[in-house]
Amino acid sequence: MRWLYFGTGLLSARFLEKLIERRQAPTLVVTGTSKKSGRGRQLRHTPVFMVAHKMGIPIIETASLNDTIIIKKIQMKTPHFFVVFDFGQIIPKELLSIPKIAPLNVHPSLLPKYRGAAPIIRAMMNGERYTGISIIKMNDKIDAGDIVLQEKIDIPFDITRGELEETILEKACHLLERSFDGLKNGTISPYPQKGEASYAKKLTKNELWINWNEDARVIKNKIHALSPIPGARSIFKEKIVQFLKAKLPDNLGFTLEPGKIYAKSKHLFIGTKTAPVEILVLKPAGKREMTQIEFINGYRPDGLYFTSHIF
Repeated sequence: MRWLYFGTGLLSARFLEKLIERRQAPTLVVTGTSKKSGRGRQLRHTPVFMVAHKMGIPIIETASLNDTIIIKKIQMKTPHFFVVFDFGQIIPKELLSIPKIAPLNVHPSLLPKYRGAAPIIRAMMNGERYTGISIIKMNDKIDAGDIVLQEKIDIPFDITRGELEETILEKACHLLERSFDGLKNGTISPYPQKGEASYAKKLTKNELWINWNEDARVIKNKIHALSPIPGARSIFKEKIVQFLKAKLPDNLGFTLEPGKIYAKSKHLFIGTKTAPVEILVLKPAGKREMTQIEFINGYRPDGLYFTSHIF
């Protein structure tokens, strides 16, 4: 069976790695174009390109799938399936008709909820207790195709996005394999999405900053949703600190001004609009990740403040 993989970002690259580990390698990978960046203007390939190149899988790089040459190259592969995950480009209608069986999109939410670019981040920032994986048969509308298979995934209260993504990708591998088999054998019949649609818009740079005047639960959700990258952040002694793991302690018996630090008894608390948040793991700019105890010992922050960059 021949299938083509369309992907660009880090999450897509990790998914491709997991598929290859399970001996589910695509015939061809389609990804975004490499770009020059940094001081030396070095050519930077997409994360998906790097995985495919390492494994010796043929690659097409493109900034537009409307290119007739690209379309011809894809047609020549006569694939049974497309698999699209975290690609960042719209697949034109002409391409969607190429696969002999189906063009599939792997979307990390329970569609139609959280269509769009950042479904996992938005679900976690909104305090959702569960998310999921949807395999859909693509049409010419974004994330609106018929459901092939779908599975619900719990979001534990103390989990970070990086940890949750590992669970999501593992389940997505199994769901995709079942989708291949079911569609090929005619034992799965895709059905229309049901329920109210919502949109998970792309994260903005301003949303990375913590507003300590917000509710403690909102802040904790943001920290976990943005961990490990890009990291929810604040300013301490005129330098950026990223927060990677936090918790909401019970019955502290004291309150703190928003942003004020209480660092005693090996615990790092920061004041919010409601109750203090305890920070478990953080990363000062230019430094490695460190525990709250390491930060307390190295920076002596008690009585000082974290400040919000944009507020």
